[in-house]
Amino acid sequence: MSYELASKAIIKNTISLCMKLGNEVIEARNKGYDPVERIIKVLNGWIIFEGIVKKTTLEDKMDS
Repeated sequence: MSYELASKAIIKNTISLCMKLGNEVIEARNKGYDPVERIIKVLNGWIIFEGIVKKTTLEDKMDS
């Protein structure tokens, strides 16, 4: 991928944010904290629902 194409495709600071989130999750697990709460704090987010996933379905679609 050329620099020109990459500079158009990349979203600034996303790799740094991913690394920060990963470190927060690892630290939370090591200290016995809830990783979701740490993610919410880093992203300034909120929980919109809670529950247990009982079944999933995977569907692979390709455009013809």
